[in-house]
Amino acid sequence: MDLHNNNQGIEFCSDCWPGLTTDIEISNGIWNLLQNGDLWYLNPLTPPIAPPNFGITNETQNTPTNQ
Repeated sequence: MDLHNNNQGIEFCSDCWPGLTTDIEISNGIWNLLQNGDLWYLNPLTPPIAPPNFGITNETQNTPTNQ
């Protein structure tokens, strides 16, 4: 999940240029990825959300952020 989300951000900003692309433009673009379901989160997480598994079980799946 983290690698997927990182890759989405890197791909989005492959055309970002210091001094030309504002933080607001980057923030809005990442927000759009989130709203469109291009990013993932883990669901479900089962208590306790603590080491060693942080609530991740065999039922936990990568879920698009628009779900």
